[in-house]
Amino acid sequence: MKKQVGGFAVLAIAWGSVVVAGPLTPPAGPIVGTHKTLTEVEPRVALSQPLAPANGSAMIVISQSGSYYLTSNIVASAGFQGSGIVVSADDVTLDLNGFSIVGSGVGNSVSSGISCASNTGKRLSIRNGKVRNWAGSGIDAKTSGGSNAVITEVHASDNAGSGFSVSEDSVLTRCTSTSNGEHGFHLGTSNTVTDCTADNNGSSGFRVGLAGSLRGCTARFNTQYGFSGNATNSFLNCVARQNSGGGFSVSAGAVLEGCIADTNGSVGFHGDGNGSTLTGCSAYDNGGTGFSFTGATTIANCTAFSNGQHGVLVTSGSTVTGGTFRGNTVDGIRASTNCTILNNTCTANTGAGILVTGSSGTRVEGNTVTNNGTGVSVSGGAIVVRNTASKNPATGSVGANDFVSSGTNAIGQIFDVTAGGTITTGNSFANFKY
Repeated sequence: MKKQVGGFAVLAIAWGSVVVAGPLTPPAGPIVGTHKTLTEVEPRVALSQPLAPANGSAMIVISQSGSYYLTSNIVASAGFQGSGIVVSADDVTLDLNGFSIVGSGVGNSVSSGISCASNTGKRLSIRNGKVRNWAGSGIDAKTSGGSNAVITEVHASDNAGSGFSVSEDSVLTRCTSTSNGEHGFHLGTSNTVTDCTADNNGSSGFRVGLAGSLRGCTARFNTQYGFSGNATNSFLNCVARQNSGGGFSVSAGAVLEGCIADTNGSVGFHGDGNGSTLTGCSAYDNGGTGFSFTGATTIANCTAFSNGQHGVLVTSGSTVTGGTFRGNTVDGIRASTNCTILNNTCTANTGAGILVTGSSGTRVEGNTVTNNGTGVSVSGGAIVVRNTASKNPATGSVGANDFVSSGTNAIGQIFDVTAGGTITTGNSFANFKY
């Protein structure tokens, strides 16, 4: 409703309740500010280029637990032979903040970009930056007493030692190591490494300690193996490509799944000891054998093609199942005693599709071998059932070597169906030439 007051229209609003202002009397006591202190805004300690090294062995020394961050690059002066940052405390977090720690390139093996003093460095965390051109390693956290390092999104390059060297129970994620003089990553026991890359390092891309676990990692152009492992390692979806010494080398009890080794100078996958398992892995265009293992090993649903030697070479007690092995320079599968060779496809290998060299106990069942120099060849004490073979060899005396047996073997009846027609045999152990 409107009322006319002094020539002005006033809008009257009816309220359901009375509005009362707050107290105007200030609280007792002195006035206290409500702003945050600088420490509360940024509780971390800032580190920047020092005017002079902290001492002859380090440009910066972190001697207290806490959180630190860089505000500039840290660059060693010409001729400086110490380390960039030395951590001499536990529970340190260091954010490189996108900056670099750059060495002079001179010194000795302990002159690293970031290093830990002896018996310190537990639970060290480093992230987000670059470390390069040090006479030692890029990051050296592999000290006695050190453990549980966490390193994320750091690039180590052009160091004379390893790119990263860490102790047990450490975790590395999305790190890159390139053109270092030794290993790309030198890992302690029970490390976990995810989505990391090692390129063009002077030794192995990844030197993995006992019980290490790697996922989604890539090793390329390294002088030795892409991945040089240890017992009970685990590799998931890792790639070794164009490494001079080979793709993967592991010890007993290793597990590899979905891994690729291609165009390496020597073997694609190599292992010593019993109990390793490979599933869904591929080896191709390697200078040596695709999969070469001593000790009882299981190779399931894997592929090897165009390798310089065998597709698969396994020793006593191994199982090779569900694989495809094609175009290898020697044999598709070569196995010795007490092995199981089951449901594989071997084609266009220069030597045999399947060659059994052991004296007894190997079972060859359900395989398809075509266009190899020899199809299935066994040399005493083997059992050969339910296999199909064709055109071994594919030229000359076509099919003459589909099944070759020497010594005493148990071989299911071989039916020659190269002329076609209806197969009427009820022999469940029969082998077929076609």
